[in-house]
Amino acid sequence: MKLTISRNDLADLMAKGGSSAERTSVIPILKHARLVARNRTLAVSTTNLEMQAESLGAANVEVEGETTVDADKLKTIVDRLPRGVEILIALEGADLIVKAGRSRSRLPTLPVSDMPSIEGNGKEVAASFAMSGADLDRLLARAITVASTEETRYYLNGAYLHVRDWENEARLCATATDGSALIAVAVDLPEGAASMPGVIVSTATVAAALRLFRGEESVRLTVSKLHIVFEGATTRLASKLIDGTYPDYQRVIPALSPNCVLLDKSSAGSAVALLETFATKDQGNKLEAAPAATGLALAAGNGGEGDGFATVDAEFEGDVSPFGLSSRYLKAMLATFRSESVRLSLAGHGAPIRFSADSEPDTIGVVMPMRVSGRLATEGQNDPTRTQA
Repeated sequence: MKLTISRNDLADLMAKGGSSAERTSVIPILKHARLVARNRTLAVSTTNLEMQAESLGAANVEVEGETTVDADKLKTIVDRLPRGVEILIALEGADLIVKAGRSRSRLPTLPVSDMPSIEGNGKEVAASFAMSGADLDRLLARAITVASTEETRYYLNGAYLHVRDWENEARLCATATDGSALIAVAVDLPEGAASMPGVIVSTATVAAALRLFRGEESVRLTVSKLHIVFEGATTRLASKLIDGTYPDYQRVIPALSPNCVLLDKSSAGSAVALLETFATKDQGNKLEAAPAATGLALAAGNGGEGDGFATVDAEFEGDVSPFGLSSRYLKAMLATFRSESVRLSLAGHGAPIRFSADSEPDTIGVVMPMRVSGRLATEGQNDPTRTQA
């Protein structure tokens, strides 16, 4: 194998195709990238046995061939070379030689036959369809923020990608939950996606797909029983799916209630940032909320360690009683929506709180409430000695 390639192109290949290397693995081959030089193209691929990334780039190939080399070492060498320089890569015996300008590096290789592949034979494809990178980003980036990290509930450690009826129309949906909060997002159903089964895509795979494809004009998704594959113009990501049964999350999404709070996002975000000082983890990051004359009163604290109070801009519909929720989940919901205000639908004492935005009917958030007396928020309205926003 012998080729030349620009430093910038090789840096891009290593950032994308080298992104699945297992840098701390005790298995040497999982630290390696596979390099394939063929037909004026250099392909770089890596795997950690759960995901497999591959990226293609133009190269001046003098001698075709393939090998594997430590991905992290090659990436470090390339990143530290001057931008725009031409790099010569040549296989000499069992070593890979990397030359640029007056520098020369020698890296040991491993046999290509040692590199594992995570994909099957591709004969059990259930659905294959294309969507824009923007839709992929909107679908997955919003939902994944509340995915579980508990190992015992591994089937919640990702996004549930599926087709469902959304406002009387079949849509492609992504949902994530940790059991206390949930986000569901829908996009128009791509051609060819109707037959897709519901699959659970791991949080790590979602993060990798967003990093690699969110800027792509078109991304093709191929789904089988065990794998999902994302393909852009020059980059491909294959991943195993999480084997498990996702819960029937639609049962916990409450209908819109006549009792609502229309919350100003900017005002609420500033208040939550202040009150997190007092919303301690041992209390579940609890915030108390209660209607006030000038907006929604928020409070946090337990008295002994201090407490904080803030009033945020809000409008009310119907009868809104004091309620409690986690500051962490409130922040996640505020970040999910792009509009200037978010609607909190309050179905009653102990019922899940539904988050939505009038201008974003394709997104729903749900947060389980926390039990509060409402005293801290109510008293804070009339106590000038409390910390104010």
